[in-house]
Amino acid sequence: MKKIVFAVIVTVLSLGSFSFAEDVFKNFERLDSSPKNERPLGLGVHFAVGFGSFWDYPSEYGDNDWFGASLDIGCVLRYRINNLFALVPEVNFGFNISSREVGEGSAMFSDYTVSESRTVFFVDVPLVLRYSPVYFLYLETGGRLNFNLGTSHSLKKSYDNSSVYDNSSAELDKWNVKSFVPSLIFGLGGTIRPNGHEFDVGLRLVLDVGRIEKNDKLHYYDEDADEIKTFENKTKNFAIQLLFNFYFI
Repeated sequence: MKKIVFAVIVTVLSLGSFSFAEDVFKNFERLDSSPKNERPLGLGVHFAVGFGSFWDYPSEYGDNDWFGASLDIGCVLRYRINNLFALVPEVNFGFNISSREVGEGSAMFSDYTVSESRTVFFVDVPLVLRYSPVYFLYLETGGRLNFNLGTSHSLKKSYDNSSVYDNSSAELDKWNVKSFVPSLIFGLGGTIRPNGHEFDVGLRLVLDVGRIEKNDKLHYYDEDADEIKTFENKTKNFAIQLLFNFYFI
């Protein structure tokens, strides 16, 4: 399942990148000089999709084999300070979902796998400073504050022979996450102007700098030492997203 999700995401990213590159190439002569009377303010819609996982994952947990998807949708405001710099705040609703395989087995007439998934839903407020060395290309950096709204933590059993067995899932204990998590943003992209409207396509890295889980200390039993040991839990999220901004004003 993870390979299929990864293939779909890579395909979407590739098609979007190739399409954007083709548009820029076809319109290069037209974009070679800055347009006249550019609007200082732009208001539009924001959409970003990509993949993500955890980083700074405690080695005591074992291998970091989590893999997942990330999505944001909301609104974007762009304020041009001058020809080189612009401030771009956003307000989005989004989620990060991560999963991993935790077991496998066999039943009569079918094999099955067991996967664990964690999902967090949030409202995020990014603020980035955009630098445009040429007006149709940009680099961006900034920060983001995530307001976590809720979580899901579940196990799913998936059978190879779906004609005999139905897949099943069960909700696990609540995944306790912090209410506010700060992130850093780094990105690059470009702007095209079909039919007089501006349209951004970019690639963005969102890197949490604060841990996501409330429990900062975890405990486990070390059989070799025959004692309970404590370790620090610094687990954080990251996401690599392909973003689209369409400005209708």
